Amino acid sequence: MASKLQVSDQLKLPVISADDYVTKNQGAFFQYLKLEELAAALRLHELCIFEGVCCLQILQAVGVHANVLVYVKRMAIWGWADEDELESFVSTPRGPSGATPTEIRDPLQITLRNLWEEVAQYHRQYRPHEVANLMYERNAA
Repeated sequence: MASKLQVSDQLKLPVISADDYVTKNQGAFFQYLKLEELAAALRLHELCIFEGVCCLQILQAVGVHANVLVYVKRMAIWGWADEDELESFVSTPRGPSGATPTEIRDPLQITLRNLWEEVAQYHRQYRPHEVANLMYERNAA
């Protein structure tokens, strides 16, 4: 399996990661992105590899269009590891342990639930797994 850096080296393209432009440990992702800084970094390059969760939402927010969209699916023995959770999470949100939001007391579990809910909502709105030009399937392990 080739890493982002190996692909970047082969294509001779810089990698820009959304994670490098988010204020950490806030319990959410998109609302804590430093969008102006990220937009400036993207505009420095005519072509680059941009990676990160919620990438279509981010690109829309900064007014940049993806030439090619690669969706990375986390696969398990039975198929797409996250499919059921992404499809059903927004209607019946549960924490990683299966607890409902009112049953969760651990701050880490609350943060993980909030982040997972944000990713699920992004998938429901943008459908990145359906609009991608290429699909890359990686092992869940």
